[in-house]
Amino acid sequence: TMVFYQNFPESSLHLPGLTLENVPVENAHSGTARAARSIFASEHADGLRMLLEYATDLFDAGTMQAFARHMETLLAAAVADPGSRIDQ
Repeated sequence: TMVFYQNFPESSLHLPGLTLENVPVENAHSGTARAARSIFASEHADGLRMLLEYATDLFDAGTMQAFARHMETLLAAAVADPGSRIDQ
């Protein structure tokens, strides 16, 4: 599983003859899985946005929906008790 986490402010950088902008997480994927599973996460004013990309020849939609629910449970527990260990 690959995890991409963007936690820098939404802004653009201007250099002579060049402008760099953040790519929203919704546009960061190509439609072709680069790994068995990839999680793209980025911080926004309204919260954390995540996108799950997976190889359809390895996983079915039901398996990935269950994985996403487990990730949601893990993140909710981390927010509820930030001092807890992730393995607990």
